[in-house]
Parts: sequence; C-alpha cells; structure tokens
Amino acid sequence: MSSPANPAPVDNIVTKLKQLNKVLDILGMIILYVLPFVILFHVVPKYILPLALSVVYFVAPYLVAVLKKVATLVASLFAIWVILPMIALVASVVAPVVVGAARTAASLAKRLSSHASARDASHNPKN
Repeated sequence: MSSPANPAPVDNIVTKLKQLNKVLDILGMIILYVLPFVILFHVVPKYILPLALSVVYFVAPYLVAVLKKVATLVASLFAIWVILPMIALVASVVAPVVVGAARTAASLAKRLSSHASARDASHNPKN
C-alpha cells in the first residue's frame, strides 16, 4: 500500500485535521472574546448609537404623549383602587359617629324644646 518513505495517507489526513482543529479553536476564541469588544467599541458608537439617537429624537414627542396618557391612566387606577376604598373606609368609621351625634342632637333638641314649652306654659298662664 504505502512505502516506508511515504507516510500513510490516513496519517496525513489526521495531521491536517488536527491543524484545522487548532485553527478553528483560535478563530473561535477570536470570535468569542474579541468580536464582542469590536462590536461594543466600534460598531455601536459608529452605527447603532447615531441611529438610536435619531430614532429617539423623532419618537420622543410621541413617547412623551403616550407616557402622559399612561400616567393619567395609572393615576386614575390609583384613585379607583386606593383612594376611593380609603374614603369608603373612613366613611364607614365616621358615619356611625355622625349618626350617633345626630341622634343625640335630635334628642337633646327635643328635650330642650319640651322643656322650653313647659317653662313658657308655667310663666304665661292662660286666662
């Protein structure tokens, strides 16, 4: 098959594959470790950042309008879900006190009225 002066073709292929594997390892390391820095420090400032800034410049007014509407909606929901239940809670605590005070005032007014009419009757006897 092969002469002693010529190495076997399989050995030659294995050697070439090992060299290719080393080259691919080096390329993989470059892609893995160097390419992100190239993208971060070259591509982003040169191409992506100006594009992003121009998009923000043109989109900002619409974004502000949308954010104002969202803020209004959030404030409304806050009022519905937080403030109104707090008002209801305070009203449920205050209402019995107010009703009791009103009843006490009514009974006191009734007593004073009957007392005043009895006093008037005693001071002004009918002829």
